[in-house]
This record gives sequence, C-alpha cells and structure tokens, in this order.
Amino acid sequence: MAKRGVKNIPLAVDDEDEIKLIEAEFGLKGWATIRKLEQFIGEHGYYVKMDIDTTLLFIREKCLSAVGQSAVSEIIACAIRRGVFNAEKWEKHGILT
Repeated sequence: MAKRGVKNIPLAVDDEDEIKLIEAEFGLKGWATIRKLEQFIGEHGYYVKMDIDTTLLFIREKCLSAVGQSAVSEIIACAIRRGVFNAEKWEKHGILT
C-alpha cells in the first residue's frame, strides 16, 4: 500500500531562533511537540487542518502522553506567533503548513 505524505523532512543540526524560543518557553516538550507536529504534517502531505479531532489524534499518535491538549494548543499558538507556521493560513483555513 502506498504511503501518503512526504517520505522525510529536513532537520537542521542547529535549530532556528524561533524553535529555540519555543524551547525556552516550553522546555523540551515544546521542542518535541513542534518536531512531532512537523512529522504529523508531513505524513498527511504539506499541511494539516488542526481541528479538535485532529489535535486529539495527534496527541494520541505522536505526542508524548505527558503533553495534553491545552499544552499542544499553547505550543501551536506560540509557533504561529513566532512564524514557524503560516499565521494567515491558520486564521483563514485552520491549517498548519
């Protein structure tokens, strides 16, 4: 069966400042959540609509059980604010890309 999405995503050896700031704000859970979100998005293609059901599936499938729904929402909001994800597409369509 063919796999959907992209096969791999690049991971820099030195994080961008935006990622470093998310880690500074949320600790390693913030860093790991962003990296897991990137994987989750890649598995679905180039974007994913993050509604409540998708968020819950993300937490169940990819997130460490220690990161709950409110923390994921806060980390996503921070990542959008810092430009990791496209704010316009989030506001218009509810997607992360």
